[in-house]
Amino acid sequence: MNLYSGSAYAAFALAVVCVVSGLGNEAPVFIGAGVSVAVTGVLLLGLGKVIELLTDIRNGTAKVEPAAVVELASLSEVAPRSLAEISADLDRLQVRG
Repeated sequence: MNLYSGSAYAAFALAVVCVVSGLGNEAPVFIGAGVSVAVTGVLLLGLGKVIELLTDIRNGTAKVEPAAVVELASLSEVAPRSLAEISADLDRLQVRG
């Protein structure tokens, strides 16, 4: 049991106490607070599960070896175009369009 699930179960216990005291004293404020604390307990359980899954993912991927570096030789063979060539191509496209 981690901190989040323990806090969630404590919130559920407090919610029960709030609802029972609200019903016993006929005070709807305590019932509303009990529902609010119960929702908080559900959110804490979800948060604990998310953190547990993220920890498992972190621990599971720590042993993976890094990928091999691949050199891109084909990109270095392409010569850059000059400004005049690009301007000529743009002029031809404007004439067509």
